Amino acid sequence: MKLFLFLILMIPFSSVRAQYLFKEKFSNCVTDLFGLEDKVIAHTNQYLFLKTIEDNIPPDTLKKLNGKIAFQILVDSVGTPCLLSLESYLNVHYQNLQFDKIINSKTQWTLDPDEKGKLVKVAALVILTFTEKDLIYQRIKITDFKKHKWEPIESYLRRK
Repeated sequence: MKLFLFLILMIPFSSVRAQYLFKEKFSNCVTDLFGLEDKVIAHTNQYLFLKTIEDNIPPDTLKKLNGKIAFQILVDSVGTPCLLSLESYLNVHYQNLQFDKIINSKTQWTLDPDEKGKLVKVAALVILTFTEKDLIYQRIKITDFKKHKWEPIESYLRRK
């Protein structure tokens, strides 16, 4: 719940150029100009995204992994992802899991064109919830910056 409250509180600042939404920042992304998913939606196959995450975490760590982690993933106009920032509420330190390397080099994305038919760089917001038996994938999009409104784009549940 704290994570969702944090997301809602950060929405008014999300229209700023090169804005990091979460506390932990990564500097290897080209942040010249991008938007959040208020109109453009970046897509990834949820099943493959979660499988990629699971396949790249040691099995003994995956079994004990519990909590939530939120990612701000910058997806450029050709679908290349780059982890821009994250907020972790996991019981294992996120640096040991190398999410930046996994997301940047092993996940695939596509973009819907904007209203002018152009593919523009966008930041996707992904929340993963690890429980004893499940891994839950959630995506949200910002619907109104001024009123702090967002809505889910999609959710997916995968059994560990």
